[in-house]
Amino acid sequence: MVKRNYELMFIVTPELDDDGTVALLQSVEDYLKEADGEILTRDDWGVRRLAYPIQRQREGHYYLLQFTANSNKVKAFERRILLAPSILREMVIQLDEAPREEQVA
Repeated sequence: MVKRNYELMFIVTPELDDDGTVALLQSVEDYLKEADGEILTRDDWGVRRLAYPIQRQREGHYYLLQFTANSNKVKAFERRILLAPSILREMVIQLDEAPREEQVA
C-alpha cells in the first residue's frame, strides 16, 4: 500500500442549509478516514455559477480538499462520494508532489 497525495474538488447543491452542509462535510471526512486517508488542506470556494446546469442547478458550492490516502482505497472513497445526494459533481486527482507548506492548514 502506497500513500499518495490527492486533491478532491466537489460541488454541492447551494440549497443545502448550514446544518446539512456541516453533516455532508463530516461524512466526506468520515469516508476518507475509512479509506485510511488524512486531510491536509480544506478550502471553501463559496457559491459560483456553473458553466452548464447540473440537475437543474445553475449555481453550486465548491469545496477543495487535499489529502493523502492509500492508492488502492481511493476508488472506493470516490464511489462513496458519488452516492451522496447533495453532491452535484466530484473529481479526484492524484498530485505529483506534496502540497507546499503555505497551503497546509
